[in-house]
This record gives sequence, C-alpha cells and structure tokens, in this order.
Amino acid sequence: GKEGTSWAAPVEAVLSALAFHTDLSLRLFQAFRKKVAEECGGRAEEVVNQMGKAPDFRSPLGSVLSAFCCLYAHQLRIVYDVEFFKQEDHEGDREDAEMENAEDGTKARPASARRKVGRNPLRLSDVSWLAPLLNQILFKVIKAQCGVADSFKRRPAAHTLRARVGDLVRSLYDRGGRRPFVLPNAWLIAETQTLIKNRMAALEEVRGTSLRGVGSIANSGVRGAEATLTAVLAEMPHSVPFDDRVLVFYNGVMQDKEQVAMARQRAQYGHGSVHTIRRDYIVEDGLASLGSLSGENLRDVFRVQFVDEHGQVESGIDGGGLFKEFLISLSRTAFDVNYGLFAATEDQSLVPSPSAFMIHPNAQELYVLLGKVVGKALYEQTLIEPTFNRVFLTLLLGRQNQVDDVPFLDKELHKNLMFVKDYPGDVADLALHFSVTDNTFGAAKEVPLMPGGEQRVVTNNTKFQYLRLMGHFKTNRQLKEQTNAFLSGFEEIIPLEWLRMFNQEELQSLISGTRRGFDVRDLREHTQYTGGFNGHSPTVQLFWETLESMPDSDRGAFLMFVTSCPRAPLLGFKNLYPSFTIHRVPDRDRLPTASTCVNLLKLPDYEDAQVLRQKLRQAIGQGGGFGLS
Repeated sequence: GKEGTSWAAPVEAVLSALAFHTDLSLRLFQAFRKKVAEECGGRAEEVVNQMGKAPDFRSPLGSVLSAFCCLYAHQLRIVYDVEFFKQEDHEGDREDAEMENAEDGTKARPASARRKVGRNPLRLSDVSWLAPLLNQILFKVIKAQCGVADSFKRRPAAHTLRARVGDLVRSLYDRGGRRPFVLPNAWLIAETQTLIKNRMAALEEVRGTSLRGVGSIANSGVRGAEATLTAVLAEMPHSVPFDDRVLVFYNGVMQDKEQVAMARQRAQYGHGSVHTIRRDYIVEDGLASLGSLSGENLRDVFRVQFVDEHGQVESGIDGGGLFKEFLISLSRTAFDVNYGLFAATEDQSLVPSPSAFMIHPNAQELYVLLGKVVGKALYEQTLIEPTFNRVFLTLLLGRQNQVDDVPFLDKELHKNLMFVKDYPGDVADLALHFSVTDNTFGAAKEVPLMPGGEQRVVTNNTKFQYLRLMGHFKTNRQLKEQTNAFLSGFEEIIPLEWLRMFNQEELQSLISGTRRGFDVRDLREHTQYTGGFNGHSPTVQLFWETLESMPDSDRGAFLMFVTSCPRAPLLGFKNLYPSFTIHRVPDRDRLPTASTCVNLLKLPDYEDAQVLRQKLRQAIGQGGGFGLS
C-alpha cells in the first residue's frame, strides 16, 4: 500500500467479520476447554506449561487461546449486560455449531445458524468457568515473563498473548463490577499478598520505620518479584486484596509526604500559616484558603482556626483534628444537593449537576476546590461523607462510561434505549434522530450526537451507533466540563495513576469508608488509657457497654466527636493515628470532652451507667464546635 496507509481499519474489518459473521470464537472456546479438561486437569499452571516456553508461548494451545481472547473481547464490545446475563443457552445455535461433517470430521455451521450480533456466544456458566481460569493464566504469564531476561521487552510478539488475555480478563472483571457472575474471591490470587508484603517489608527496612498494618516478612526469593508486582498492579490489580492495595496507596502518599517535608526543610519554612475559617462561610473561606493553594503547598500541612457564628474564635490549636473537621464540614455543605453543584440520582448518589453553571457563576472554581477537598482528604486519610454515582467515579478514574452504565444514572433512559435495541420492526418508524433534547438551561435545545445528527434518522443498521452515542452523551459528554474542573483540582494532590488499581466501588470506599457502623470490639482492642484508667476500670466498662448499645448513627456521631470523622479508618482502628485514648477526669459533674487532634476522649469517672449515657449523649449533641479543653 501507499506510504502512511494504516492497517488498523482493514484489521478491524477482518476481526469484525470473524467475530460477528462466523462461529469461530465458539469453536476456539470449545477446543480450548476440551484441551484444558483432558490434558491440563483444569489447572492454570499446566495450561501455561503447555503453551510453550516463556516469554513467547508459541505453542498451538497458546495460539488458540490468543485468538479466542481477541475474538471474544471484540464480540463483548457490543454485547450489553441484558444479553450477557441472559440464562438461555441458545441450544439451537449450539447444536448447529457442533454438527460434525461426516467426511472430514470438521464442524460445520449452516447459514441459518449464524449468531446474532449483540448476543453472548457463550453460556453464562461457560463464562463463570472461564473468567477465574483466565485470571490465573494471566498472572502466571506475567510472572513467567517478568522472570526472564530483559531482552523480552524488545520482542513485541511476546506481549501479544499477554495483552489479549489481559484485555479479556479486564473486560469480564468490569462486567462483573456492574453485576457479579463469580464470587468476589474468584478474582484474587493468593501469591500477590506475598509479593505485596515483601515490597512493604523492603520499604520498611530502607526507611527504617514501620508501616502500620504490615509485618516484616522474609523475601520470597521469587525471580523478578518486584517487576511482577508492578505489572500485576498495572494490568490486573483486582487480583490483589483491596486492603493490600490500600497499603500500597498509603505508602505512596507517605513517600510523597517525606519529599514535601524535605522540600520544606530546604526552603527553611515552617508548617504553613493558620487559615481562619468562618463556620457560616465555610465554602467561601475554603475557596479563599485551600482553593488558592497549589503544588507542594497544597500537599503540605494545612492548619485551621474556626470562627463561630457569633464571630468568636473557637478554642483549640489545630494538630490535625480541626483540619479534618474543616474538610468534612466543607464537603457536607458543598456536596449538598441544595447547594447546586451536585444532583442526586434515584439511589441518592451524587453526580455533577448539569445546571451548576446557571446557579453558580464561579462553578468552575468551586469544582476545582471540591477536587482539592477530595484529593486532600484521600492524601490525609480522612474519610468524608459524599457518596458518588458510579458514572462519576468511572470518570474520576480516567475511564469512559458505556451504555451499560446508563442505568446507574437514569434507569428510564436505559429502558428506552433497550426498547430501541430490541424493536422488532423498522426502527425508522420511531422517528428518532441522532440528537438529544437538552433542558439544562431552562429552554429545550436540540443537541446533535454527531455532526448533522439532527437530520439523520436512526435505522436498523445504525441503531447500535445511536445507542452508543446516546450513552456517551448522557454519561460522559454532559458531565465533561464539571468533571474536568474537579479533576484539575484533584490531580494537584493525587495523580490519577495512583488510583488506577481501584475500581469504582473501591474508590468510593477510599473516599468515604463504609456506611456500616464500626466494630466496637475493634476500637476497644486498639484503645489506650491514661490518667488512672485501664481496660478493667468500672467507668471504662460502663463506657463500652454504652457504646455497644448505641445505634450506628449515634456511634458515627461519637466518632465525629472524638476523631472529627464519623467513620472508622479504612483498614480498622489499628491504623488510627494517634491511637484512640480514654483519659480519666476526676470531676464527675463535667461533661465528657475531646481533643480530636490526638483522638482523645476525656471521660469523667462516672459511677452510674445512666448518668454516663446521658452525659455522653449531651456532649455529642453539643458538637457544633469542638469545645476543646
């Protein structure tokens, strides 16, 4: 061909022809499954052994697996969840596909049995068997290739099978994120935990400090262990337990904080100035203080002094607790749907409001500020309360939403799109065009989904393109301006590559923890006592009995009172720093007080359970400010 001609289009056309007009993927799957059952004992390790020598894996089995993964991943691009999860087995198609030609033994498929575009060629039970096996195979391929010489990196052919298996595994995992079809533990690989702990132990030794939650473990001696772990976290992070990935994330933050501290020392400046925050103007003052910072100053220590609604400076020196309350209070105000920057979906999760720029002339600045708030909260391991919609979380991870993500935002719209997909007659009769009516700014406006879309009628041949463009508009385009502003503030603190090892639900947990009430036993096991108290003191026993009897909402209020955060640390109270401490106060007429900067509860030595319960609830209920003593 002519110089500069791209092969991408012809290759795509051939791939589509094989994927959508033949049963090749089904035949390849059947051949692969038969080989696995008869010669590999169903074990991933034996499959990899029979694929040939690393790094190329140039055996017939490796070629079959590579071709199948390539075709099936291509097919799944237009298989919607409603089709993927259908339980019927399409037995008629399968019987045709499995017919034997009496003369040469090859399987023939008559024209009448061509698979329908948009249908899952595999049974759901087939996929449930396949996904965990491919997951194990991918890990073993990565491990084998990372254990050979670096010359492998200069051999593109060695990456083909790994890339194709990886693409399919990630596609199936993402599908399972919307609706699980295997048990969560089926995606985990035990060996990754050893790799994580070895890395953490090595970092502890270099740093000379102990990372909380990780014990010192001897090196496993696995060749290429560090390269394997790096590749796993990039290509299949879901195989590593969530808590271990959180440790990796927090360790990255810790290393960054050390660099910020060294930069501060070189510049010979202190821990930053104190920012005055009026409680009645928390968003405005937050924009003027936190919103004005950038770079290392934004990641450095940020100290707060609150002014109450009467203009009085509140007592207390910020050792971290006041700043935590500032982040939580600011997010509580700015993410409230009544403030106008975010809107609630049917499940009460939050997405940027399309009309925010009508309500707030400075909406761009406010979204940047909120990006900084969420980024700073993650950086400081401070849990905040907003629950974001899956569609928005997908965008925060730097990914694009698909048609199957539409129901998380608008179930009725998704129902209508599926009606168009399954319409039995001529779709042109529905009089649809490649455009959408947008009422964001009060007046109806026709927005083209593509150039000239207002005049282009949707037909049976173009309906899948229409579904894709409509889904893209609703879940990506319409939120783009707000999301980009949010991410510009967020990424000043947290690089997006730090988050790529998490899925949407995991990112939400990083931001706000779990909504379930915390485990009182876990808090009790990691509590210290001072002032004459110990774990067996009568007042202490009454306190724990009172806390156990509280509903989840009151426990959250108690945590807010003593730590300035209403939810437990993500990895449990062993990771609360400083440790929660109960200090004895002799004066039984006083209310309990708290020093949130050191997670300290000052508890009078009450003798009566009812008095303790009443005084504690009264103290928590006064929590407009901190009342530090």
